Amino acid sequence: MVYIQKKDIGYDRSSLIVIRDAGYLGNKMEVFKNELKNDSRVKSISTSSYMPAGPTDDDMNTVLKANDPTQHLRIKSYSIDEAYVPTLGMKVVMGRNLSYKVDEKSDNIMLNETAVRAIGLTGNPIGAILKINDEPKTVVGVVKDFHDRSLRESIEPLMLKYNPYHGLIIKVENKDIPGLLTKMESVWNAFGSGETFRYAFLDDLYNGIYLKEANMLTLLRMFTFLTIFIACLGLFGLITYTTQQRIKEIGIRKLLGSSVLQIVALLSKDFIKLVGISMLISFPIGYYLLNNWLQDFEYRTNISVWVFVVAGIITLLIAFLTIAFRSIEAALINPVKSLKSE
Repeated sequence: MVYIQKKDIGYDRSSLIVIRDAGYLGNKMEVFKNELKNDSRVKSISTSSYMPAGPTDDDMNTVLKANDPTQHLRIKSYSIDEAYVPTLGMKVVMGRNLSYKVDEKSDNIMLNETAVRAIGLTGNPIGAILKINDEPKTVVGVVKDFHDRSLRESIEPLMLKYNPYHGLIIKVENKDIPGLLTKMESVWNAFGSGETFRYAFLDDLYNGIYLKEANMLTLLRMFTFLTIFIACLGLFGLITYTTQQRIKEIGIRKLLGSSVLQIVALLSKDFIKLVGISMLISFPIGYYLLNNWLQDFEYRTNISVWVFVVAGIITLLIAFLTIAFRSIEAALINPVKSLKSE
């Protein structure tokens, strides 16, 4: 989950508000958009219903491969405006971004890096003419690959074309967001469209993709706590029973000069060995199961050795503290009392 949150996904999902139903305002959508633009809390607005996370429109197209014109490739298409790339913090790595003045009525397109490779464009792809759906399209820019789906799936070839459509993506200042949302709803309702004002944060849409993993994390935390608690109860019961069985031995050892630390070590030794054996059994099984689970993700974190080292140290520490609590109590008993207990 830490990897999912920190992974560079090729765009900035923070402080982005999505209104997918803005098109229901009809010809008043531009007025609504301009009203928001005049608010100092709004940085930029893009018109598009194509989202890199959560519900989205999706088009598929057929393109002829540049290195083999007899082969076709299926490629996704996003309909966007000139503000889409900067609003989402994407990076143009070659050529230029789409422009209203130049590309509104043109056949110019942008590709992602994966599409450039998949189509077989070598060298500088800018200016290349591709046959997409039997129509010529000119490549004017290449955008850095971004994850438009979950990390379970590989990045697919993608085409971006100028065709502002239906939804709004709004980059906002990270201040007074509740006040801005109230204003948005007020302006929306003033148009009397009869449609309910609905919005979402792109960050929430992204996290929603991994709801199953988030729920599993919560369950694992709960069961981990219960497992440790029950295991500690078991250890505490066993060490209590052992000290009672060896109470006279403890008394004799103390009379012969054994320190509290030596007696605690004597009583703890066998239990620590058992905990060590349990780790030797559980760690390989844990690694195998975790590694299998991670195979569901095309992009994934690595299982580091330090995770098992830290888990082992914590386990031994918890076990030792549980055992030591009862052992120290037994070691501090007056040896005369211990020997009289028979």
